Amino acid sequence: KAERLMVGNEILDEVNALLDGAVSSVYISNAYVVPLDFYQRLNQLRDRNVDVYLSTNSLSSNDVWAVYSGWINYRTDLIDRGVHVHEFRHDADFAQSPMGARSGLHSKIMVIDGKYSVFGSMNLDPRSVWLNTETIVVIESEEFAQAVIATLQVEMSHEKSWEVRRIDGSIV
Repeated sequence: KAERLMVGNEILDEVNALLDGAVSSVYISNAYVVPLDFYQRLNQLRDRNVDVYLSTNSLSSNDVWAVYSGWINYRTDLIDRGVHVHEFRHDADFAQSPMGARSGLHSKIMVIDGKYSVFGSMNLDPRSVWLNTETIVVIESEEFAQAVIATLQVEMSHEKSWEVRRIDGSIV
């Protein structure tokens, strides 16, 4: 990337291939979501009736407000398409360090069909896809994936996150 010799993006291609093969569920926990390169994939998942659970930072837990302003341009449409959106609470019990500093969600995790777990440094934003040098590891293990899903479900619980929904036409 630094020498502008990159034609494609191998990590994006790998993640997209996994998402294209999803048949039942996709869990995503990602600190910074501006899903330009993933937006179509997320919509295709819903078109195939794949359950999608997405956890990211709320405005109050986000340390990069410009990213959040990009995220909200996609959030409403994803909710309307049936994506289960959860935003990390700034007051969650693990959002406070022992020194009292506030912290936000920083994970970059996907679990596809309860079988493939993807961990790495790539956010779901154009900077990670096209500018930064990122890495991922894919673990194929149902037992491991189920343990990761259990952790993500705690992260998405009402004690840790707000579920963003449409009620009476408004996003709440």
